[in-house]
Amino acid sequence: MSFKQAFDEIFRAVVQSVEENLNAYKNNTLPDSSKPISLQGQGTIPVELDLDGNGNNHTESQQYGAGKTVQCTAWITDPVATYTITIKSSDGGGGHWENVHVNDQLKFEIHTSFWHKTTITVDIHATVANQKGHGQIQYSY
Repeated sequence: MSFKQAFDEIFRAVVQSVEENLNAYKNNTLPDSSKPISLQGQGTIPVELDLDGNGNNHTESQQYGAGKTVQCTAWITDPVATYTITIKSSDGGGGHWENVHVNDQLKFEIHTSFWHKTTITVDIHATVANQKGHGQIQYSY
C-alpha cells in the first residue's frame, strides 16, 4: 500500500477511536476513569514506494486527526540504498534524516488539529533509481 493509503488507514483508526469515545461518553459507558483512554490504538502497516528515475518518491496526504498526536516508527526494508527522508506535518511533527539505511528505525510524531485537516508530506531520495521499495510504519495514538 502507498504512503497515502497507509495514512488513510492510520487516521481512519484515529477518528474511529475518537467517535467511540464520544459515543461512550454520550451513553455513559466510559471505562474506568483511572485508565487513560487516549492511548488506545496501535498497529503496523506495510508501505510501498516507487522510486523514480532520480531515486525520488514524494507523497502528500490530507488527513483529519481530531487533534490527536500519532507516534510513529518507520523503516525501509528494500531496496538496499542510502536514503534521505523528510516527513512533515502542517500542524507540527515529522523529521529529517540523512544517511538512512535499510532497517534503520525513524521515530517521529505527527501532530494534528481538531479544527481542520492536516497535510502530511513524505519526501524520500535514494541512491538507487527506478525501483519499487518497501517499508513499515508502526504507529500508536
